[in-house]
Amino acid sequence: MTAPTKALTPFEASFKVEALGFTLGKADHKLSCKNHHCELTSHATPTGLARRLIGEEGRERVQLELKDDQLSWLAYENKTLNIRNQEITDQTLVRLNMETQEIENQERNLTWPYTPTTFDPLSMAYALQHRIQHNQPLDAMLLQEERRQRPLAFELRGNAALRTPFQSQLTTQHYVADSPEYMVSVWLASELNHFPVQVEIHDKKRRRSMRLSLLSRPNFDEENRP
Repeated sequence: MTAPTKALTPFEASFKVEALGFTLGKADHKLSCKNHHCELTSHATPTGLARRLIGEEGRERVQLELKDDQLSWLAYENKTLNIRNQEITDQTLVRLNMETQEIENQERNLTWPYTPTTFDPLSMAYALQHRIQHNQPLDAMLLQEERRQRPLAFELRGNAALRTPFQSQLTTQHYVADSPEYMVSVWLASELNHFPVQVEIHDKKRRRSMRLSLLSRPNFDEENRP
């Protein structure tokens, strides 16, 4: 389907997941919206040898609100399940308390201040897409994790041609948020309405990287756009 003309149109997309130079598996992302409420989900499953070694799959769910051109984060949930019996082995919930306007991880008794530029690791690339599409600032974003917040100041590093499974040369814009501890890189394709084609998070202290690479063109659902 042809790419839409406005960011955050509901979609389905699949990504290859890599770490330490190895392919770990696949992550299926889906965005669905009803009125002003949107839900972003990810279902990550290991493949090949990684499936035997890891034996677990991940399911993430993000609640978002989209009013006019303002995208707001509400909650992030992450579940790890045993592949064989589907029992939950780990679970995390981080959410915005609407009364106090603080972000809470009740299980760990942690709170953080909330700003309209706060997003979790799953939704950050799509928030970047949305903010670029609407000419909004990129230099004061916050990455909300399970145990901490990290400031992100994205800047454009230039254009890059990526080889993808569905197009030999796909022109992208390479955005980077760099800091002494980590670096987040996002490649957005303008011909796909600035959809994130590749995302890489590099932990400088641990010298580890995680990369997601788009496997096929996203399936956009124009009819159910908020």
